[in-house]
Amino acid sequence: MQFPKSFAEMLTITHTHLLSMAVIFVFTGIGVALCEWIGERWKHFLVAEPFVALLVSFSAMWLMRYVDPRFSWLLEASSSVLAVTFYVQSYLILRELRGKGGREAA
Repeated sequence: MQFPKSFAEMLTITHTHLLSMAVIFVFTGIGVALCEWIGERWKHFLVAEPFVALLVSFSAMWLMRYVDPRFSWLLEASSSVLAVTFYVQSYLILRELRGKGGREAA
């Protein structure tokens, strides 16, 4: 890999990653929305937050490249929040699936 990236390379990376990650979070968002034991406020937060964090993360990448490298803290923070949200979503979905399987088998 070569750094710093050109405008075209930044655009390509942003385009491919943003779209693919958005698709992943659409599916996990659907899974969270179908969870029955989570409160509505948490559902709304856990479905919307990844998309906000994605926009902030990729904006921070562009800000780091074209404004000031000190925006790296923003990229680190938003990426961390994005990862934690993904793990929480995954946990909740798997817990819901396990709970349903346990009730049907009993």
